[in-house]
Amino acid sequence: MKTTRELTRRLVILGFGVWLGLLLAGCASLGQETVRVEVPVAVPCNPPAVEEPTYPIDSIAPTADAFEYVRALWATVEMYEAYVLQLRAATELCRNSP
Repeated sequence: MKTTRELTRRLVILGFGVWLGLLLAGCASLGQETVRVEVPVAVPCNPPAVEEPTYPIDSIAPTADAFEYVRALWATVEMYEAYVLQLRAATELCRNSP
């Protein structure tokens, strides 16, 4: 016949084994889930260089009459508007880039 001490020892070992088995089974049942996190990253934008044109009003002769001044001013306004459109296109390129 087995002694009480030996039976207690076996019960403790069996209890510990059951407890360890349940613990490991619990950890194994926790599934690892892959989570994708999308973080926006700043990307430098280098728009194309837009050179400022030389305007006709800057090179008009001091002896020019009023008609020539008006023509030069009209051409300057047209060139300036085209220059502004090019600058806006360059900034829109940076705004809309991914």
